[in-house]
Amino acid sequence: MWICDDNENDAEIRKNSETNEAQPEEGSGSVKPAGYYVNRESGLFPAPLAQDGFMCSRTADLFWFLGAFLAKTLQDNRLVDLPLSRPFLKILCQGEISR
Repeated sequence: MWICDDNENDAEIRKNSETNEAQPEEGSGSVKPAGYYVNRESGLFPAPLAQDGFMCSRTADLFWFLGAFLAKTLQDNRLVDLPLSRPFLKILCQGEISR
């Protein structure tokens, strides 16, 4: 759904999980696969996907849910910490964003 910069630790976890030798994360009872948590210094930006197939329709459903969720939070005057990237915000706001 989002572009993700996996670091070396994520690559190591992915490699270990493929060989069933995964090490649990500190303080948790299970290992999360690479890309489970999306971290990106510049913020979240949608990942490019092929326009046909199951993954595209699944991602479209997830974005629809995200939009409905954010609309509900705005109705309830609540804040959601969702670090969207500035270029993505410009696209959403049709080029007009302020600080």
